[in-house]
Amino acid sequence: MTNKYFVVLIFLFASSISHAEQSTTITTTAATDVVDKVIANLFRKHIGQFLCMPQGASRESVRAALKDRLDGVITNDDASANAIANAIYTAFPCPFSPYRTDLRPASAADITGNWLFPEGSQRFRYGPKSPAWQSTPGMPPVKCEGVSYLASGVLLIAQVMGTRPCPTLNDMKTYDKFPMVETWTFVRDGRVKIDRSDIENHGEVWDIFVVEKEFYFAQTQFAVGDLVEYLRDRDNEFNVATMFRHLQRMQAVTVPIPEDGKPASFNRFTDKLPQLLETDASSVMARGLTQDSTGKLCARLGNATGREVQREVAEWRQRNDKFIKAAANALNEFGNQFLPVGGESAKQGYFQMILQATGQAANQRIVEQLNGANLDNNIVPQEFACAGIARLLHDRKRDFENTPKFTRALVVYMDRSGQ
Repeated sequence: MTNKYFVVLIFLFASSISHAEQSTTITTTAATDVVDKVIANLFRKHIGQFLCMPQGASRESVRAALKDRLDGVITNDDASANAIANAIYTAFPCPFSPYRTDLRPASAADITGNWLFPEGSQRFRYGPKSPAWQSTPGMPPVKCEGVSYLASGVLLIAQVMGTRPCPTLNDMKTYDKFPMVETWTFVRDGRVKIDRSDIENHGEVWDIFVVEKEFYFAQTQFAVGDLVEYLRDRDNEFNVATMFRHLQRMQAVTVPIPEDGKPASFNRFTDKLPQLLETDASSVMARGLTQDSTGKLCARLGNATGREVQREVAEWRQRNDKFIKAAANALNEFGNQFLPVGGESAKQGYFQMILQATGQAANQRIVEQLNGANLDNNIVPQEFACAGIARLLHDRKRDFENTPKFTRALVVYMDRSGQ
């Protein structure tokens, strides 16, 4: 076995979460055989911990999904209970089942490379009710994690907590100076075995899938080529998945260098940007996301106030459509500046950065306005808060024409480009 190396920057911690697209209950009917009994027992004890189901799941839908896995199993024999439990834990890990048309088992070529488990996906690390969310006193939450499956057989893990920056591709390339600890072996498509030099018979197995078709889960994008990983202890009789990772391939993003040889002044999304157009465009996109999400959240009220907010949001978007389109066009022009050197992947990396920044800004504003409600939980906002938002939208106090501090540079861009 080839030598591999392991780096731990900081150890695990995270806070409890909930996923709007995952059910914490399962519709049941009277048990008719051992399969029904095992389903009822496991989901009563472990749903949201080690088992996650889509909204609206029932015992009948679980049975249908298990049909091929239970081929040959005697379903009216109590001795089959363990085999049935194994099939359930395999098919329905948290946060979602990997057995979907968007995914396929990953090959060695799919896996090899340098990856980032990004900050925005850390909430999926464990099931929303998993005991693994118990915090270590004094330890800040995990921010992100670098993972390298190198062709040489080296395995690198770089975990960052608190406010430290996430590991970059260059960072991961420097970590092979550390003493060897972990090794990885490709077992078959969709499975990797991890061994450690400091722990005898280390039983760590990962089921790994690659995204073939883009999809979204709980407002998080899983792009083509991303990996989803489920930690399954190889000594675990029931094949329970105890941890999840969403990995995005690390890219080296380069800023074009002009003819004078000096680096271009190309700015990231920040309140201190000297290039006000990028700030304005990002702020407009964040405000649009805020209004759209507010309409969906206030609809949870299921009454006239909720419907009023939805109507006012639709009218707000129509009135402000020219600003939103101009903002999108401006950001596209910024992204095009990456093409000469970094190509399309660099441009898309820029867009991902903008989406993450605007999404975080929108989510923070929504939580403040609606008393903790957001699209990742099931909290119903307070009616008076939704009513207040409806009045503000109706009075056009949040129209961009009436909030010039968000659009000073954008208006100049719109005039110059005839938009």
